[in-house]
Formats: sequence, structure tokens, C-alpha cells
Amino acid sequence: MPGNTRRNKDQPCLSHATWQAERMNLNVTSLLRILLVRVLQRSYSISSTLIYHLNSVLTRDHYPPRKRRDI
Repeated sequence: MPGNTRRNKDQPCLSHATWQAERMNLNVTSLLRILLVRVLQRSYSISSTLIYHLNSVLTRDHYPPRKRRDI
């Protein structure tokens, strides 16, 4: 009987250790995913604003400013 209880004591420790490792792995992957998403969002916003400004500058040179019509 004592050997049986000892095995039952060891079992949860092992499963707890594997559970902790899986949880840590999950935390690391989720952190990496969050960092990647943030970096991509930041670079996308920077590139989109740059494209917007470049587009406005380029179109301003090609097209004359429109005259306003007062109705």
C-alpha cells in the first residue's frame, strides 16, 4: 500500500510539471504572436500613412487644384 500511495503522489507532480511546461510554451507562443501582430500593425500603419502622403503629393503635382463652385 505505501508504494501505491507514493506512485499516486509522484503522478500529479509529473503531470503538473508537464502542464506547467505546456502552459509556458503556450505563453511564449502567444507572446510571440502578439509581438508579431503589433510589429506588423505598426509597420502597416507607417507604410499606409507614407503611401497616403506620397499619393497626395504625387496627385497634387499632376492635377491642378479644383475650383470651388458656390451654388
